[in-house]
Amino acid sequence: MRDYEDFEVWISADGEGGGYRVRANEAGEWRFELNAEALREKARHLAEAFEGQDLLQAKTFEEAKDFGHILFRAIFPLPIYGKLREARARRGFTKKSVRLRLHFDRAGSLVGLPWELLFDGERFFCLSAETPVVRHPEFLGSVEDPSRKSPFRVLAVLPEPFRQADLDAQGELLDIQAELASRIQDGSVFVEPLERPTFRGLMERLKVAPRVQALHFAGHGETLPEFGDGALCLEQEGRIRRADSVPGFALAPVLSDAKELRFVFLNACEGGRSASIENPENLAHRLLEAGVPAVLALQTPIGNRAAKTFCRAFYHLLAKGCSLEESVAAGRQALQTGAFGLAWASPVLYLRAATGQVIWPKFPWRRVVLLCGAFILALGIALAAREGKRIYDRLTHAARPHSLTRRAPDPACPSPRGLDFAFVKIPSGEFTMGAPARRGDRAKERPAHKVVITKSFCIGAYEVTDRQFNAVLTGRDASTSPGFDLPKTGDSWNEAQDFVAKLNQRDPEGHYRLAWEAELEYAGRAGSSAAYIYGDQERDLEGQANYLDTDGYKKVAPIGSFDPNRWGLYDVHGNVEEWVADWYAPYSPYAEPLIDPRGPTAGTGRVRRGGSFRMNAKSCAAWSRKSSEPEHRSDDLGFRIVRSPKSPS
Repeated sequence: MRDYEDFEVWISADGEGGGYRVRANEAGEWRFELNAEALREKARHLAEAFEGQDLLQAKTFEEAKDFGHILFRAIFPLPIYGKLREARARRGFTKKSVRLRLHFDRAGSLVGLPWELLFDGERFFCLSAETPVVRHPEFLGSVEDPSRKSPFRVLAVLPEPFRQADLDAQGELLDIQAELASRIQDGSVFVEPLERPTFRGLMERLKVAPRVQALHFAGHGETLPEFGDGALCLEQEGRIRRADSVPGFALAPVLSDAKELRFVFLNACEGGRSASIENPENLAHRLLEAGVPAVLALQTPIGNRAAKTFCRAFYHLLAKGCSLEESVAAGRQALQTGAFGLAWASPVLYLRAATGQVIWPKFPWRRVVLLCGAFILALGIALAAREGKRIYDRLTHAARPHSLTRRAPDPACPSPRGLDFAFVKIPSGEFTMGAPARRGDRAKERPAHKVVITKSFCIGAYEVTDRQFNAVLTGRDASTSPGFDLPKTGDSWNEAQDFVAKLNQRDPEGHYRLAWEAELEYAGRAGSSAAYIYGDQERDLEGQANYLDTDGYKKVAPIGSFDPNRWGLYDVHGNVEEWVADWYAPYSPYAEPLIDPRGPTAGTGRVRRGGSFRMNAKSCAAWSRKSSEPEHRSDDLGFRIVRSPKSPS
């Protein structure tokens, strides 16, 4: 389906010396003289070639070129032609073809000329869907574009009085149904032959539902010079196969009441021919006056075979959802390649609407289903691969010897006697604590503020494990207990303090304690200002921590299952949250820098840090903080301990 940019040309009588004026698309107004009567004589000379009964002779074809070039030079002086070339050159950027829309304002006999022969010296404009020629009588304003109501119903009016014995109306109906077959099958288009092809039958049918969106007439037409009008030959009411000539002024009010009518196809000779030189109006004009948005008519007879050839090509493209302009161009091309003389120049498309779209393209359900199927398949493969990676990670993690001895002890941070705690010595320094602007929780995690840690400290490389917890409280080695290398969870803040007190009784020189909140964030960041140890985006945490079931673990992972940060701390993001020593309070926006902050002296909740296996990446960021009452317990909450560095002996 093409989009079109209108190149509008206004042609009007000058009123001075019998000349004419032309203007177009901001190119100014220009005067030209054209001997319309002489051109009409030439057009009559070409009439035999228009009828399309025989092969086109070379001489006649050259005459048609000359005729079209005279018309072209008359309405396209250099400034206007320059604007036209600019419009055609823009197609590469706008992806819009150029529709040549001709407006006639009191242009007299010029209206009756075959403007469809416009020839620029290289090609006939109307033979290409890139540059269709449509007519828009200036005395008529524009109408609203057709609605997208579906289904689209075509009413076929196929009278067969005796004098139309040379026409194959039923054959034309079968052709229309065949070309629209795919749309008829899916219920988006209906083709309904008028049961009584009489004037009364037409009036009665247009007044009742279902409403008609297109009217296709196949039969004879004629001009009525005495009335300045045209007429269609229908059947007489009550008299079988008798002709009834119905003039345009009688048809117009009937069609005017058919408010949903989008398009009329007059496949009849002379439906687009002017009644006389003095009165350039024709039957198509009458229907346009009635409010029909688009009318396709023939300005000369083209013969039954040519008419059916055009009709088949026209409806074939219309069924694909193409516009009237594209469909008419396809019909012209079928006539040209089918050796029908100049019959391709006979159809005239009158267009009052902004677009010639009357049947919209079918929704590509099959393509959508295939794409959805492919997407679901790809998603399934991705999920299967992800689940396979989880299983692989779980198996490989389970196969690791998750023992605390794999990290060499720091002499300044020894383990308590008889136990195997691993500590990392953290140097003094300063960092920016909290979330930067537009990130994190405004109430809890902002503003970011400068913090100075004045003394080095030793912090556990891992969270305290079940085995270590039991060994301190009971004095027994729990290495044979299930889950011995899992973090100890389910303890309140008070119970974590009881553990620390027991540890200090066992090794008073260590001065063991829970980490202060600032110490834990400082050690977890390890000199980085990013949200995570490997980057600042949530995706940077994938595969680097145990959070929200993204890594192969449904719950707690063994300690050391993921790589440490640059200072050697494991599980600073996710796995289990960690109690710290501080009471919770919002950050102060004023006090900066803070020196070894310890939080408030009292409060209702203690701070939890680091995120856990059931939290998302955002809740596992370096600045993430939450609070709970000291008695709170959870299976995703543990703790990590700190000791004082050992003085050199």
